Amino acid sequence: MKIQTLKYLIALSEAKSINAAARKLFISQPSLTKSIHLMENELGLKLFVRTKAGIHLTEAGQKIVSDARGIVKTYDSWLAYAQHMPLPPIKIYGHISFSDFLLPEVVLQIKEQYPNRSISYRSIAYPDQYISPDFSPISIVMTVCDELSKVVLAKAQGNQPITLLTGEYQCLVSCQSELAKKQRVTLEDLKSMYLMLPDSIDEFLVDGSFLKPIMSTIVRSVSADHVVEVDTLQNVIDAVRNNSRSYAVSFYPALVRYQASGRKLTHIPYEGLKTKGSLCLFYPEMAAKKYPIINTIVSIIVKSVARFTNQVTDKEKTV
Repeated sequence: MKIQTLKYLIALSEAKSINAAARKLFISQPSLTKSIHLMENELGLKLFVRTKAGIHLTEAGQKIVSDARGIVKTYDSWLAYAQHMPLPPIKIYGHISFSDFLLPEVVLQIKEQYPNRSISYRSIAYPDQYISPDFSPISIVMTVCDELSKVVLAKAQGNQPITLLTGEYQCLVSCQSELAKKQRVTLEDLKSMYLMLPDSIDEFLVDGSFLKPIMSTIVRSVSADHVVEVDTLQNVIDAVRNNSRSYAVSFYPALVRYQASGRKLTHIPYEGLKTKGSLCLFYPEMAAKKYPIINTIVSIIVKSVARFTNQVTDKEKTV
């Protein structure tokens, strides 16, 4: 039995008319009638009788309506109490390959709107670990999924994610690289090249990570000696831009942001690797219902990604 049903019961007892109660509740008459009948069937009691003067409570109905008022009042006091609880810290996590995606634009916009709120952003190799329906802290996570992992992560979250954009991981190289002229990059092509990573390779081989099968296949093929670990994503991009024998695994279309300063970099799809997926935004809907700030942050992220995607589309139309 839901609180809403108890509110229907109270409204009908006061209005003494199905039509009047339905109007007050902004629902249809059949919906109200059905809810009351379901409650009567669940309890095994007759709550109302119909007379020429209208609908009246039975003796059992009078007892239950009295109790229902107390229950609804208590529930409303719980809601009021919850609304005055302090907002927990909000932590935004993104995959390390997206560490500068839409930044600093999005984070600055959020901080400008909520200067006194505890809101942080962190990019890591496996943000999926923070997907949770918990409230303290509240986690907002951007990560790449295929259809199977999306189902698994949605179950862990407790609600469906928002798909921000779809694409695939591709090989990012300098335009001076011997790979730049290829339509597809094979594992054999990579054996003489050096894979640049913004973190330890172990961070990309976590079970359940979308990138694990991609990275483990590449590393097995080219050997660990051809993996170079640096400390930041920017250093990865600089190394690829300046060294024709290096490459990175980067998500298209987000990787287009690295080409804004000219065609010093290019990207090529991998041959034989399953790299297609969607960048998804996970956040706890229950927290969003309690704290409207969550919906605002989500809206800022969604709109920013949409603008970026439109810019990429317009740019490709002119090429």
